[in-house]
Order: sequence, then structure tokens, then C-alpha cells
Amino acid sequence: MSLELEKLKNSKYKEYLNRQDRLEIISNIQKNLLNIYYNISEIELEILSGNIYDYCCLMIHRIPKQEITRYIVEKNSKIYNSLTEKQMEKMTLEANIKVFQFLIRKYTKVLKGFK
Repeated sequence: MSLELEKLKNSKYKEYLNRQDRLEIISNIQKNLLNIYYNISEIELEILSGNIYDYCCLMIHRIPKQEITRYIVEKNSKIYNSLTEKQMEKMTLEANIKVFQFLIRKYTKVLKGFK
């Protein structure tokens, strides 16, 4: 699925987000998510891993949290508006803030190491 790549092309933060190791990092985030969430749908996995990646990248470039939140909300809104009803029905994941915080801390450190 190319939802993330399409949104990245038009992002004002693309210089921070379009890293050479982007796909590798997102793949690792997805593996971590799959180890935690056994019933996560493919679309949820793609959206959540992209959000975590984006958040970490923008954090290490010192983008204010409010701007990051705005960016992610706008990006997700565009993604959700492009989903079919069938895709929306598959999205049943309950947010676990502790898991998200753990992954954000982990991948912020990983991305800083490669910066």
C-alpha cells in the first residue's frame, strides 16, 4: 500500500521524513507492533507505524509537539478519507498509550543514532 509514500511527497517535512533508512525503520516498527498486537489489520499497521516513524523523525528535528500533532492529524484525516468502508471496518485496534510511548522512545533513539 502506498498511502504513506503518497502523503510524504506533499509534506512540508519531507526533508526530515524521507531518510534513506525510512523503509527499514518502518518495517522494524511494524515487526514490534505485530509482536504486541496479534489482530492488527494491515491498514492499521501501516498507519500506526508511519505515525510513529513520523513522530520520532520530527521530534529529533525539534519540531514542536503541537505542530507534529497537527501534521499527523491532517495526514491521518487524508488517509481515513481515502479508505473504503471495508477497510474502515477492519480498523478495530484499541490504542495503548504505553506501547506507543515505548516505541516512540525506542525509535527516537534509533533515529538519533543514524542522524
